[in-house]
Amino acid sequence: MPEIKEVNEIQEIGVPKKEYVTITFFISLITLGIYNFIWYTKNVKRLNNLNTKTKLSKSLVLISLIVYLVYILLLVSFMYYVFVNVQAGNLTQASDISDISLTFLIAFYLSMGLSLILLVLYIFLAFKTGKILNESIINKSSKSKVSGILTFIFNLFYLQYEINRIIDDKEEKKRIVPWIILIVIIILGITIPLLISYIINSMFANIGF
Repeated sequence: MPEIKEVNEIQEIGVPKKEYVTITFFISLITLGIYNFIWYTKNVKRLNNLNTKTKLSKSLVLISLIVYLVYILLLVSFMYYVFVNVQAGNLTQASDISDISLTFLIAFYLSMGLSLILLVLYIFLAFKTGKILNESIINKSSKSKVSGILTFIFNLFYLQYEINRIIDDKEEKKRIVPWIILIVIIILGITIPLLISYIINSMFANIGF
């Protein structure tokens, strides 16, 4: 009976759960990265339930999710605005920046500013989570440590991988990099910036700059 009670108490506490990293990655792609912040939202309480000194701010996680949703909405609206006005010739006739709509300029610079803010928040949340996991590993009397480099590169995908290893008591074993994710991330890391650069250059070329 005492053992059953102890198991029930552990289940009620709610700690980070195992997830397939590959599935997490593709859900992130499908949701345009929204799931990245949802992941932190659903795991913040579980991470804070671990017996660690470091805690993740629930407010910051929620704010990050809201900011990202606003960013996606703004970005989609901005691209739609550009498409409609280019088709109508409103932007292609502009010969000077003063001829461009103030709404266009505000949306453009606001989206750029939000992207930088989100990048900082994304990295901060990852390293804060990594610190919590490191303290959790120390509590298990393990000498293993979450990699800062892999945290920076893979963010929540690597963190979920480490969570899975901790749950399975494999944190001290050699890491096996999920190569399919690494290859996809490298490809996306090369193609997405090029695609964005092409779109922006085309947009300003159509405007006349």
